[in-house]
Amino acid sequence: MAVSDQFNVTATPDKQSYTTGDKVTVTITGNDVRTESSSMHIVINLTAQDGATGQVALDAPLTKVTPESVVITSVSDDGGHVWTVAANGLSASTTA
Repeated sequence: MAVSDQFNVTATPDKQSYTTGDKVTVTITGNDVRTESSSMHIVINLTAQDGATGQVALDAPLTKVTPESVVITSVSDDGGHVWTVAANGLSASTTA
């Protein structure tokens, strides 16, 4: 079975610019789409009018697509700030 994830997430800051000491909050929106692909092997048994028998076999592709919610698990930046993730996991904050 093959599994893939496509994250469709946007992160948005609460302001366009910050001054040192400002609280910076970034909020995410969107989701992840998980796709599972496999196949089902099908065998069809056949009988002809004269009694002869045979089989036809084929593989049918199966795809399961599941939208999943996402949350922030951690945040880092190149300035070494300490980020706090909100309890709902949809935003994170630090001090500029």
